[in-house]
Amino acid sequence: SWFNESSTPWAQKEGEAMSISIARTVIFFMDIKQALPFKGSNHKLATMPASPSTAWNFTAPVKRFSIEGGMHYLELPNEFAEPMRATGHKRWVCTIQDALTWHCGLLPTGEGTWFVVLSKAKMEAVEAHVGDWLNVDMVPDTSKYGMPLPEDLEDILADDPEFERRFDAMLPGKRRNAIHQIASAKTPETAAKRIIKLMGDLGL
Repeated sequence: SWFNESSTPWAQKEGEAMSISIARTVIFFMDIKQALPFKGSNHKLATMPASPSTAWNFTAPVKRFSIEGGMHYLELPNEFAEPMRATGHKRWVCTIQDALTWHCGLLPTGEGTWFVVLSKAKMEAVEAHVGDWLNVDMVPDTSKYGMPLPEDLEDILADDPEFERRFDAMLPGKRRNAIHQIASAKTPETAAKRIIKLMGDLGL
């Protein structure tokens, strides 16, 4: 062709301008990348999980409320508690010292911090005392009821759709309490009596 568009002065200038623009964009993003915390750095953001579904790992102190008979608890570091709450998850699976796991919720202390209840039995299980710092792993609880179902209750719910419908309609807190009462029964007979009582309370 007798006409080569790329050889015209205006095309050469436009190409140069585009190259400069691209170069500036690349430099801009390189500067941002260098400014961000990198894996292995001491920046606290580097310790956060890559996604809300992964584990949050940190250490937390064992404390006790000062009121008489006050419960023991794990006080969560604010740099973890706030992002965890921001995920929208209400229930969590907590593991301490890589040895003991249970389902729980995050509760406010009323002083701007958040905690997880730590029962006497749990403290004894990991030989923890007030003032100790424990390794903690937290993952979102994605189970249907926010805690595991006792096998007997699970079987009856599967066999009785109406019971399951009314059970599912319970307020989450009351439902978890009912599950706990059945799960904490010392004998199968006691568990059966508590399931029957629950069914009666639900009008069955």
